[in-house]
Amino acid sequence: MSDNGTFLLGDRIMDMKVAEAQREVQGYHVQRRARADRAGGARFYRTALSQMGQRLVAWGARLQERYGDENSSPKPAGAG
Repeated sequence: MSDNGTFLLGDRIMDMKVAEAQREVQGYHVQRRARADRAGGARFYRTALSQMGQRLVAWGARLQERYGDENSSPKPAGAG
């Protein structure tokens, strides 16, 4: 085989490897999208828990404004 034929064969092999790598990446992206679709419920719970946490913090702040920062429970005898 001449040098030109070897070059073309090498070029063709490289093209096949690139095409194979692209197929693998495409398969990876399809799998990743499928996992993301299944994880949609987790995204909902993350948002819900975040909003609930913000409301609890706001509620706690209102309680502290109303009743003060100190613990209102009676202290045991001999403490402080």
